[in-house]
Amino acid sequence: MMDTFKALLLGSVLSVVALGSANAGYLTIDEFSGPNTTLSVDAGTTSASVIDQAPDVAGTIIGGVRDMTLDFLGGGTGANGNAQVAFGGGTGLFIHTQGGSGSIAQTTVTYDGVAGAGLGVSFAGQQGIEVGLIESDAGMAWQFLLIDINGNTGSTVELTPSVAFPGPATFFTSFANDFTFDAGFDLSNIFSFQLISNFDTDGAGTASPVAALDVTVDYIRVVPEPATLALFGVGLLGLGIVRRRKNI
Repeated sequence: MMDTFKALLLGSVLSVVALGSANAGYLTIDEFSGPNTTLSVDAGTTSASVIDQAPDVAGTIIGGVRDMTLDFLGGGTGANGNAQVAFGGGTGLFIHTQGGSGSIAQTTVTYDGVAGAGLGVSFAGQQGIEVGLIESDAGMAWQFLLIDINGNTGSTVELTPSVAFPGPATFFTSFANDFTFDAGFDLSNIFSFQLISNFDTDGAGTASPVAALDVTVDYIRVVPEPATLALFGVGLLGLGIVRRRKNI
């Protein structure tokens, strides 16, 4: 009886370890941990950017730094003809806010290592990209763009749903089903990752960008393949230990 209990206990411990490993398998792209940065644009200042911004907490940005650009695409009048994007500020969030009266803007965030030296990370064997949404007062287009070490590209444009505040809700895009990759694309050696929120699909600011948009993002990460088979294998291992104990 004691041996059976020990075997079951071992199986439980192994399951917990495996589950912890599965959770640890998520690869963080950005948790938006500071520093407090706000970019503002309007009809007079149509673009604002910051390069190689490091986080307040180490390990919360892939490659160690992020590059951010906010572009004003048009619309809006007077005080409402503006847009802002804020990172960090103690909230650990990415907040894209546009003024009223039809103001339109898009945010581009690029991860390509310090001074553009490249990420040198592998996304091989991963499912895709997950975005943790806190709020989005309208559905909007996102573009995700990957570039490998050889300059090949993989990209997708996806429409996020409207998410009432407070969320959260997760938005997932699959490498296998949603991305279009150049021939020979190497997921095992990623040079850069870029995302554009409120993506302008025709380059004219008219096709899909949403006016007067408010969107708040908690995190962006790479999702591993399911660990179901691994956990099932651990369960079988535990049962095997129990059976072996009984037969001794």
